[in-house]
Amino acid sequence: EDGFMFSDIPFDNLVFDGEFEDLEVYKIVISESKQIESNYADFNDVVIVIDADDVSFTGRSYFTVDGNAVSGPVIAIYGDNVTVENVNIDYSTAKDTEAYGILIYEADGVSVDNARIDFESNSVGTPGYTQHAIQIHSSSNVNITKGTINSKLPACDVDFASQGIDQD
Repeated sequence: EDGFMFSDIPFDNLVFDGEFEDLEVYKIVISESKQIESNYADFNDVVIVIDADDVSFTGRSYFTVDGNAVSGPVIAIYGDNVTVENVNIDYSTAKDTEAYGILIYEADGVSVDNARIDFESNSVGTPGYTQHAIQIHSSSNVNITKGTINSKLPACDVDFASQGIDQD
């Protein structure tokens, strides 16, 4: 309901199959340990939030996100021991928004394997807004393997004297 998985679902596996677009919700929140399989699912302007430990998101998934419709991360991982495999993300961000292809935040033991991220940032360096294909923050034991990142970033001034520089 409202994009959140019901807590009384009596099974441990969840399968996404087909196309997900024009839903009344723009994000699907996984809040319990589950084995999630995607059978070539297409997520159009729909994002996934993994807010539980011990989640596996496997199969083949395609995410196409227009930053004018949805902002923030396409896949947000806040749980420990999460595995994400075979995702394709095509994200064109809006100006002056927080935007990430994949955000891993305070999550340990995360594995992202065989991800393809096509990320077009449209932010021009407005303070307070960051946009990255992958952002890892306050996490440990994170493995990103066998992936491809194509990132288009606008030319803008960089303040090298600030608190550090994040890179794609």
